[in-house]
Amino acid sequence: MSADSPIKRVLKIAFSYPAAVCYLAFGTMLATTLDNGRGIFSTLVSWTLQSVIASWLITEARRAGRKLCYDYDTFLMLMWPIAGPVLLLRTRGWRGLLVIAGFVALCALATAASWALLSVAGYD
Repeated sequence: MSADSPIKRVLKIAFSYPAAVCYLAFGTMLATTLDNGRGIFSTLVSWTLQSVIASWLITEARRAGRKLCYDYDTFLMLMWPIAGPVLLLRTRGWRGLLVIAGFVALCALATAASWALLSVAGYD
């Protein structure tokens, strides 16, 4: 495969952080509905989603040259709904709002897709 091959571009997108967030948000909605949010699958998918988001934010901060404290990854994993947007706004400026809007759109897309799948399957 050459550096610009279509297959390589598709794989790069399919295995990116935003794609992982979309997949895991979809899985979280399915798991929450199917096992009422109390099962091991629901917990596992939820923690995995938080881990992927924290990993993405740590990568973003390091790419921007931020010096992070020792336990910043655990802090982000637990506080990502608040610390994530703050970090994105500090590293990207106002362009961080576009990333936040894209993240919200991906989660909304995954939620809508899971609701559609569950409606077709009969889980109203």
